[in-house]
Amino acid sequence: MPNDERGQGPPVTLDLAGFRFERAIFEVRYSPALMLWDRAGELWTEATDKWPGLELLRAQPASTHFKVGVDQEMIVELGASRIVFHRPELPLSGFTDTSKSFLDIVARQLGLKTLTRVGLRLLFYREFPDREGAGSALLGTGLVSLPEGRFFGMERVPVVGECSVTWETKGVGVRVWVGCQHR
Repeated sequence: MPNDERGQGPPVTLDLAGFRFERAIFEVRYSPALMLWDRAGELWTEATDKWPGLELLRAQPASTHFKVGVDQEMIVELGASRIVFHRPELPLSGFTDTSKSFLDIVARQLGLKTLTRVGLRLLFYREFPDREGAGSALLGTGLVSLPEGRFFGMERVPVVGECSVTWETKGVGVRVWVGCQHR
């Protein structure tokens, strides 16, 4: 039985295989690493030796931002460092190897002893012909259930929606967000 216009009915799957892998971001956070002011040159010289072709995008006292080719970015800030791969390939072995090497350089150069947060963000997307189609697909998953009746003076189904689920333990948290965006 197909979903009705409110997205109700049997669940529809938005299989991850139908999505494109857009970005992988690895980020570490730490207490302000004031050594950045003294060691930025050494840090990026070591990084340039490791990744020839590293190109400066922006340098400010509290933040330095470099890129490698068109698909990789490396950022070091007073309280966080991150590496971004655009259009990454699965499996993520190249991403993980680069992330580990980058973190090793940052930790050594800035004298980091403790990380306050370690995060991994994976972004996937799927294109739809219009916002209504994207909203309908999301509502069709059954993740979001719309109330019956008239709300805000309308009886229409919302054009877009979103759903977020978070799992947390003392030291680990995972958040999955599914939503519709205009790009």
